[in-house]
Parts: sequence; C-alpha cells; structure tokens
Amino acid sequence: MCKLLGIHKTRTTSFRPQSNGGVERFNRTLASMLSMYCKQNQDQWDQYLQQVMMAYRSSVHASTSRTPNSMLFGREVTLPLQAVIPQPDTEIQENRSPDDYVAHLQNKLKENHAFARKALKKGGSCFDFGPNKEKGVCSKLTPKWKGPFIIEKRIDDVTYRVKRSLRQPSTVYHVDRLALYQGRNVPSWASRFRRMMDLEEANNDQQLDKPVG
Repeated sequence: MCKLLGIHKTRTTSFRPQSNGGVERFNRTLASMLSMYCKQNQDQWDQYLQQVMMAYRSSVHASTSRTPNSMLFGREVTLPLQAVIPQPDTEIQENRSPDDYVAHLQNKLKENHAFARKALKKGGSCFDFGPNKEKGVCSKLTPKWKGPFIIEKRIDDVTYRVKRSLRQPSTVYHVDRLALYQGRNVPSWASRFRRMMDLEEANNDQQLDKPVG
C-alpha cells in the first residue's frame, strides 16, 4: 500500500520519540488544545477529543496554507456556522521555493515579536507562561499560560514588571514569557490597581513640578 501511494515508511524504536517527530509534534499540539477544555476535570479529556480534532482539521496550517481537510479530501468541511453564513472563497497561495519560505517565515516571526512588544503597555492585561507541576495533576493537560495579570511597569525593551494580585509583590518577566490578553475577563482588582498606579503617577508629577529651594 505504501509503495502504491508513494509513501516513504519509517520505523520507530521504543523510548525514542525523536524518531517519530511528526507524530510527537502533533501530540504536543493536541495536548495543548485539550488543556484549554479539561482544566478542571482532566479525567474527561476524551469527551472533548472530537470537537478539538474538528477544530484542528478545519484550521489553516501556516506551513501548507491549507487545512488538513482540504489536503486529504480536496474540500473543506462545513462547520455549523458556515451552514448559515457561507464562507467566502479564498485564493490558495502558490508554492514557494524553500528560500522564499524561510524568508517569509523569518519576517513573520519578526513582525509578531515586534507586535508583542508594542502591544504590552503599562496598565494592560497579559498572560504569563509558567508551566508548573502539581501532585496528582497531569502537566500535559494543564494550561501553560496563566492569567490574565496587570502590567505595572515597562522597565526596558524586553523586561516588564507584572502584578499577579494585590497581595503578592510584583514580578519581573522577560517579554518572551508574556502574551497580550485581549479578553474582557480581567481580574476583579484590576480597576482598583490601575487607579492606584494613576494616583502614584500623578503624585510623582506633582513632586517634579515643585520648585527647588
């Protein structure tokens, strides 16, 4: 069957996941997606498997510019919302040379990194990347991004001081460990803390405006 379909089959060895990198990378993506749904009840991860896989198969991959459905079946799956509102036709990007693809990927990473730095501002909300291990909890099914938290201060181009709660002292993080939060479920103490920062900034401005002597 592999010879008929032109498939190059490789074999793997036990306790050596590097020999099956494609499958292991997908397992990592799948575990990351499942962790967003079974945070409270990790024993029920299999109940979300079909919905998560439907979302994965209908999403466009950056490497192929196509969805797994279109690659396998030659057509897109009809999602519930698309049955009501048809999806407009999109043009498929032409195949690019490896050098063009690498250059495009590098520019895309630079743009995303620059956007993340500009988007993180004082008083804004952000996520913090902090995987942790707890006894009796599967780390693979635990969300790696915690938050949202409040950015207290921008120290320099790559470091920020973040407030996780009113009772805890602020923590300094590198920009690579932060991600912009654009939702509405901000912490209940966020508005109070922002007023405290505005009041402190106003007091500092008044101290600078006072004449010396």
